[in-house]
Amino acid sequence: MESNSAEAPPPTASDVLFQHTPLDLHRKQMRLLRITQNNSSEIKCELENFTYDVSGKQGTPPYWALSYVWGAESPICHITINGKPYPIRPNLYNFLRERRLQSDDNYIWIDQICINQRSVDERNHQVSLMSEIYRNANGVIIWLGKRDEEAELGLRCFQEFQNPYYCDLSEFLHLPAGTTAGKANIGKWVFLDGGPKLKEKVIRSINVIFRNPFWTRLWIVQEVLLGRTVFVQQGSLWFHLDAMSRFERMGFRCDGLIASPEVAFTARGHTAAWYRQRDLKWMISEFCEFGCQDPRDKVYGLVGVVECGTTVPVDYGKSAEEVFIDVIIAFLHMWKTESQEPDKVRKELKHDVQTLYRLVVNMIPDKVERYFEKNDQDHFRFRLEKLDEWWRATERGKNDDRK
Repeated sequence: MESNSAEAPPPTASDVLFQHTPLDLHRKQMRLLRITQNNSSEIKCELENFTYDVSGKQGTPPYWALSYVWGAESPICHITINGKPYPIRPNLYNFLRERRLQSDDNYIWIDQICINQRSVDERNHQVSLMSEIYRNANGVIIWLGKRDEEAELGLRCFQEFQNPYYCDLSEFLHLPAGTTAGKANIGKWVFLDGGPKLKEKVIRSINVIFRNPFWTRLWIVQEVLLGRTVFVQQGSLWFHLDAMSRFERMGFRCDGLIASPEVAFTARGHTAAWYRQRDLKWMISEFCEFGCQDPRDKVYGLVGVVECGTTVPVDYGKSAEEVFIDVIIAFLHMWKTESQEPDKVRKELKHDVQTLYRLVVNMIPDKVERYFEKNDQDHFRFRLEKLDEWWRATERGKNDDRK
């Protein structure tokens, strides 16, 4: 029998899925996630909006910040936030599942959840505040992913490096009871007294850790430099990043160890306060070859660390090419603070061509020839007509500011 009434439409995603409560983008606001403890097989969480003052210590509860790889988009996993389902990627789901097992109800900041990724305005607002978010957190958790048996020996070795002069290797190296390894200097024992087979086994496991895609991320620069304390976790095993720093310092003993520049920086960087005193030009030159999915983050992933000199405003409404032009304009303003003479600015440019070339190659490789050309010595130089174009634009901006 036909019905005269219209059939009700199926529910849309907006009716079913969790929707973020908007942030006040004119204030310093952020969201924090907390896993609620229960016996359900689901991962149930609460997400709350908080307003904080300049110091970041008023208006927000203690929280941790997560540093991780977003990873594969599928299969989509669902958690429950404020009573409604919310889709996340598998790597983050594995972290939250492990976090729940620790019976830890502390708040945590996770960009994939705490930022409404569908809102460009909110992404701009939150990325601009990200340096404060990481700096004011109790600490940073580096998540390497779910348990990996091949990495466990290396993880436990790093755990022991947290107290390198008094540690017990007997259990996880399956040594006989009463071995002298129990209270010895771990570096000396593993890499000298333990013999070549043990050394090879440990290094092979550590190389598995070092090959983790996490270490290729550009965002680790900001997250590691700004964290008060940094822990590394894979599965249920974790260690303080200081342990990796100790290990990295004795790398000359470790033939066969494959540590990328990113790994070496992460091991040392969090103890080097002078990094935070570098300008944008230096940071781009040093780190623009680190990896990120969004080419605009070759710049935006570094501006939060820059504490001096000219910077670039975060605007995800711009294309990668427009962000590169913003960097050029920032460089021009920096040079013009020292000289009003176009010829001297061009001379300064010669010192920075390599930095700009590396940046454009990493952001918009299909448009390199638009900004650079080769000379007879196969060296690149900036197209001066482009510089003149931007020079005139900055002069117009300067005049507009005077009106």
